[in-house]
Amino acid sequence: MPNNTNNPITEAALIIISVALIAAGTALLILGKIDFTGATVLFGMAVAMFGVQGAFKAPSPSQQAQIGAQQQSLQGVISQLMNVLPVLFQVHSHPVPPTPPLVAVQPAPVAVPPPVQQQAFTQPPSVARSFGDTTNMPTVQP
Repeated sequence: MPNNTNNPITEAALIIISVALIAAGTALLILGKIDFTGATVLFGMAVAMFGVQGAFKAPSPSQQAQIGAQQQSLQGVISQLMNVLPVLFQVHSHPVPPTPPLVAVQPAPVAVPPPVQQQAFTQPPSVARSFGDTTNMPTVQP
């Protein structure tokens, strides 16, 4: 089985080259030497390098077969555990105490507010008012 450890020199070189591509694309875009499409190509190359590096780290078919076998054995252990758990809980379970009978509760009487007294409507005074008016306004006597 090949060893898929990360080589720090390769990782550092990948980061340095990606940062250089991004910086170059940004600088050339700001200076007007390339347009946005050209800068996008440089940014895409920087991102694509990480994708290629990830593809090299992918497991081989023999490693995938080993991973599948491990997952199946794990599934077998989990199913055995799930078969044992109910037995464990039945041994330690306690009987449920009976519930007390329900008692009907009478609703409280609703307090009715007193009726609202009707007041006579009086006509507004015939004197025109404005916000700047400071004179006293006559009151209407009922």
